[in-house]
Amino acid sequence: MYDGYHFCGDTSKAVYNPFSVINAFSDQSLRNYWIASGSSALLSGLLQRNDLKSDNLEGAVVAGDTLRSSDVSLTNKPLFLFQTGYLTIKDYDEDDDFYTLGFPNKEVRAAFYQIVLPYAVDKESEEVDNSILRIKRALRSGDIPAVYDNMTELVSSSPYVRKGGISDYEILDSH
Repeated sequence: MYDGYHFCGDTSKAVYNPFSVINAFSDQSLRNYWIASGSSALLSGLLQRNDLKSDNLEGAVVAGDTLRSSDVSLTNKPLFLFQTGYLTIKDYDEDDDFYTLGFPNKEVRAAFYQIVLPYAVDKESEEVDNSILRIKRALRSGDIPAVYDNMTELVSSSPYVRKGGISDYEILDSH
């Protein structure tokens, strides 16, 4: 839930997120504390200014020289997300000096998608949260028509292409 951070090519040693661990002990509950850590504002800014395709992030490959640089420009999105803690080192190819990046753990992946999804479907966060809750409840009860209806409602206003935000998202209509 909170481990999986790697800051060098040796991925055998993982680091836990101290902010989340301390909060989990304090609350005696395993919850998503990453979203409250402050980096969500940085990601929101990135989403407002740039195209961000989340499907290209898990397994993103970055050159060693690039990863070791301190350039946090928004032109290299995987590097930006690595330096803000959303991505971590998953593998290192020493021969070619390339790093493979990915989400460190379940908590960060969930926080990332919680921030990205409202941009992807062009809805307010609260509306997306309510839709997700209805979908989860319908899945738990086995009500597949309700899952379909809620999914349709969630993506119904999604643009095919959104300028200045997430772009190239296709909406598939099964009718």
